[in-house]
Amino acid sequence: MQTKVSRIFELFEKNLKEAKSLFLELSKQIKSKKAALLYEKLEYLEIFGELLGKIHFDKEEFANQLFRDFRILQKDLKKIIRLKTVENGLRDRQIVKNQTYRSYEAFLADHKKGLHTEAFDRIVGGTISKWERLNEEVKNGSNGHKPITISTAIHQLVNEELEFFHVDWKKGLDAKACKDMDAGLRKILHLEFILQYLGFNPIFVTTIHEEMEGLLQALSKWYNNHLELQSLSQYLSDKEQVSKKYLDWIKELQVKKKSLSSNVEKQAQELFQKILD
Repeated sequence: MQTKVSRIFELFEKNLKEAKSLFLELSKQIKSKKAALLYEKLEYLEIFGELLGKIHFDKEEFANQLFRDFRILQKDLKKIIRLKTVENGLRDRQIVKNQTYRSYEAFLADHKKGLHTEAFDRIVGGTISKWERLNEEVKNGSNGHKPITISTAIHQLVNEELEFFHVDWKKGLDAKACKDMDAGLRKILHLEFILQYLGFNPIFVTTIHEEMEGLLQALSKWYNNHLELQSLSQYLSDKEQVSKKYLDWIKELQVKKKSLSSNVEKQAQELFQKILD
């Protein structure tokens, strides 16, 4: 008698096909938007891997082994996404201030060329078999799991994220804590979707989901500012003389970072008071 594959595999397979399609598009030409979409898909697929890893708790490093072939691709995509964020910041600055920053624009263009070439060469040089292998491994790992087993694993993963939030919140809000918070919130929302897909009630009510989404938006603004400040600071670090327009921009980014950090902290505190014991 053939073992029945869990319903979550249907959801995984759908997202895997979409990710594979994006990968094939990038093998023709690197585009930042497509890179961002593929990165999000891989992030979502990896959550399925963590979920199966929680179920197959007896298999050490199960989830990490599933995605071992995608680590370098994820890093390449992340670099492309970060650079696009910085480029958008430069574009907005030029529009708002009606000024040009030609030397910095050239610096970013040169960096972009290098990143895109490296990523493209790696993608073209790779094989499509890793996608098929991932599909097969997840399918095999999804055999025979009842919905209640998956629900239990989801609750365990969500509780782990809440524990991480609690620890990070005690340490204070820094760059690492913001990044971890962002990843943790997105993971929880993805897991909630899977839970509802299986026909279970969500762990958190709709208003909490909305607050999580709101905090994610605040974190996105903070992170964009963080990347812009980091990139511009790096560019100016070896300059003997820096023009006033660049110094003004740096100062404004620093002031904005304080404001955005304060907003993130406020929203996080309001949310954590409701979801953390």
